[in-house]
Amino acid sequence: LGILYANSAFAHGYRHGYEQGFHVGDLDIHMGRNGRIAMKSSESGRASREYQLSFGNRQLFHEGYAAGFHTGYADAISGVEFRATERAKVAIAGLTDILPNTRRAHFDEGFAAGYKSAQSQHAPVAHINVEYVEHYCRQTVTNLYSLEYCSGFGRGYVLGISGTSPDHSSIATSQRAGR
Repeated sequence: LGILYANSAFAHGYRHGYEQGFHVGDLDIHMGRNGRIAMKSSESGRASREYQLSFGNRQLFHEGYAAGFHTGYADAISGVEFRATERAKVAIAGLTDILPNTRRAHFDEGFAAGYKSAQSQHAPVAHINVEYVEHYCRQTVTNLYSLEYCSGFGRGYVLGISGTSPDHSSIATSQRAGR
């Protein structure tokens, strides 16, 4: 997993945020508090304290932290087991090298964009893997660093959809209706 976190400040921030969000969600459950949607300012300030220059882009780390916090909190409040490691393993499949700084920034930007793309309401989930998304990205992005960007995009997208199923929204709807 270290290779992923070394290549992507967003992924690194996501991990830190997920851990903290899961902890806060678990604490809210045990304290009998209602679930919430947003991070408190004290919780978002923690991202600044945890960030180190060696992680890469500060803004992408913060964006990843916020995304991870939200996901970790939602998992804890929903009674789902901690799964940040499981999700990262899906995203790291086939990634073997730490990229040089000149190429790492493009991978990281792609990773963040892929994750954000996967968060859209109609993002495809069924039969999607890193290779498929990366191949699609390479057909649409044509710049000098498209290989790095698209490698990151595919991995970020897969992280973004991990833990969901093709009929995720219909499951959630039927659970709400049954209550």
